[in-house]
Amino acid sequence: MAKLKTACFLPGLSGATGSAVFVQMPDGSVYLRGRPVVDDPDTEAQRHVRGLMRRAARAFRALSAPQQRAWLDYAEEEARRNRREGQATTPRAYNLFTGLAYQVLRIDPGATIPVTPPASPFSGDAPSLSVESVPGAVRFTADAPNGLDVVTELMLARVRSSISLPNPRAYRHQAFVRFVPGSLSVDVPLEDNPYAGRYVACAARYLRSSTGQAAGPMVLGVVEVPG
Repeated sequence: MAKLKTACFLPGLSGATGSAVFVQMPDGSVYLRGRPVVDDPDTEAQRHVRGLMRRAARAFRALSAPQQRAWLDYAEEEARRNRREGQATTPRAYNLFTGLAYQVLRIDPGATIPVTPPASPFSGDAPSLSVESVPGAVRFTADAPNGLDVVTELMLARVRSSISLPNPRAYRHQAFVRFVPGSLSVDVPLEDNPYAGRYVACAARYLRSSTGQAAGPMVLGVVEVPG
């Protein structure tokens, strides 16, 4: 990044030239740096996510004044809870609403977005999960069914070895499932899966489908893919 000294007749130099942009600093100096490259292939998955977020934003704007007040109160409650837990975050009502609404729509795009805040915290679900490698897939198995109004999100990430774990943000959604009696195992196919490699890290989390509240994720371990 190159530094430029501006003449008196070029105050506030800004803009771009070719593959570089001018950046004005607080002390009046100007830096010339490369234009940032934005990786936005506009895939079908990205368009789906943006569509859900737009629906969540429209739903917030449609709230009545009392409903908005309820979400403001909910945000204040969350801020107090965060302080008790030693966290410094102070959530905004808009972010809380749209975040939960987005999760509700991820689980079921046809669901009705709740207009009132969750009535109680959500700490997760009872089942314990295990993972194993099977031909062409990773098998997730629960030792008990999901509770009422709870679904399990299954996630994968590629890792280099059997003893390495990825950054928590590296896990990617694979499926929402609901474990029920007689159906406590689900296979996640690895063929043509961009997150599959020789070793695959597995994780899961529980979500309350009616509110979008989530607990986790739970890191379940690394499996080696045959072949």
